[in-house]
Amino acid sequence: MSERPVATRLQAVCSRLGCSPTEMVALLLLVTGALTVLGVMSLRTPGVAEPEGAATHEEHNELEETDDPASASSFVAAGEVTVHVAGAVSTPGLYELAGGSRVADALDAAGGPTGEAVLDDLNLARAVNDGERLLVADRAMAEAADAAGAQRLDGTLDINRATVDELEGLPGVGPVIAERIVEFRDTHGPFAQAGDMRDVPGVGEKMFDALAALIGT
Repeated sequence: MSERPVATRLQAVCSRLGCSPTEMVALLLLVTGALTVLGVMSLRTPGVAEPEGAATHEEHNELEETDDPASASSFVAAGEVTVHVAGAVSTPGLYELAGGSRVADALDAAGGPTGEAVLDDLNLARAVNDGERLLVADRAMAEAADAAGAQRLDGTLDINRATVDELEGLPGVGPVIAERIVEFRDTHGPFAQAGDMRDVPGVGEKMFDALAALIGT
C-alpha cells in the first residue's frame, strides 16, 4: 500500500474533525502514549512489591522467636526456682516455685510456719532466688541468735546478721557501704558465703581482701 492513500484518508478524517494533519498526528501520539502507560500499570497491579530486604509479618515473628536461642533458654530457666525451706515449717524440704515467687509463697509451699516459728527476721515480701535456703527460726533458735548477736565465737562478724552500726566497726567500712550491705542482703537474701559481699556496689576486691579474715556467714 502506498503512502498516498494513507495521506488522503488522513486529510479526509481531519476535514471531518475540523483539525489540521499536524494536530491529528499529535492527538494520535498522545493516545498511543496513554495506552502504553496503562499497559505498564496493568502489569504491575496484581501485587504490591515488597521493599527489597523487607521481611513479611510471619517472617518477622519467626525471627523474634528464634533470633536468640540463648535468651529463650534463659527465659525458660527463669520460669521456676528451687528453694530449700528449713526450720520451723510444717513440711521442710525442696520446693519448686514459679519465678518471681516471694518468701511468703515458699513458706506456704512448705505447709506454712509452725506455732513456734519466729518470722521477725524474714522479709516475707522478698523475691526468692534459685538455690536459696530459707531458714525459719523457732523461738529457741531466735533467743540463741539474739544472745549471740552478729559476733561469732571465732571472732568474725556474721554479715547476714550484722547491723549497720556493727558493719561500720569493720576497717574501711563507712556508713554508706554498711547501708548498702544491709540493703543488698534484704533485697537478694542472705549471703551464701562471705565472698558474695563483693557483689555489693562499692565493695571491691581490695576492700574484701582486707575484710576476708574478719567476716563470715
